[in-house]
Amino acid sequence: MDASSARHRAIGAIRARVLAAGTGGWFRDAEHVQLAVASAARAPDEITAVLFNDAVRRAVRGRAAALAITGDEWRALFGVDTRPWKEDGVAQCAGQAGCVDVLAKLQHALRCTVSETNEAKAWSNTWNRLAVYVALHLSDTETHIASTLGNFVGGDSRRVEELAVSMEDDGIDALALSAAIDCLSKTVA
Repeated sequence: MDASSARHRAIGAIRARVLAAGTGGWFRDAEHVQLAVASAARAPDEITAVLFNDAVRRAVRGRAAALAITGDEWRALFGVDTRPWKEDGVAQCAGQAGCVDVLAKLQHALRCTVSETNEAKAWSNTWNRLAVYVALHLSDTETHIASTLGNFVGGDSRRVEELAVSMEDDGIDALALSAAIDCLSKTVA
């Protein structure tokens, strides 16, 4: 299956889950993707509260696991072989103070992974780095990072987990993360 077909299938599956939750009939596809990604976050209610209004939040409360983006959908939308349809605002979003700080820490935490030739090439792309930034906040971090960069070296596992826990302890920057989710979703849907 080519990348475009996989992307369309992923967006269709996400749309169907959101509509089955009783909300999102007025959403654009990018907003369906936003809800699926936000639902996969370690703090889904916090991110959903920034991205969506009260009616949507009430409709999806307690349904994060059912709405969350799957590994296959993440790969189809943000995988190493996938390219965005447009990159409007990606550099600006990745350049936000909160995002820049976390990306620097991520590069250090992923030092084994990004020292590999193909993964270094993927990491050098701003869109991929922004996707990895979002993946850091999701429940299946390593799988999503591996999908976006092409691989995940096990030697980075502890450092990435420690970074994620440290960020949770300090409180995530919900505005920066929501902006990144919004920006990424608009590049693929």
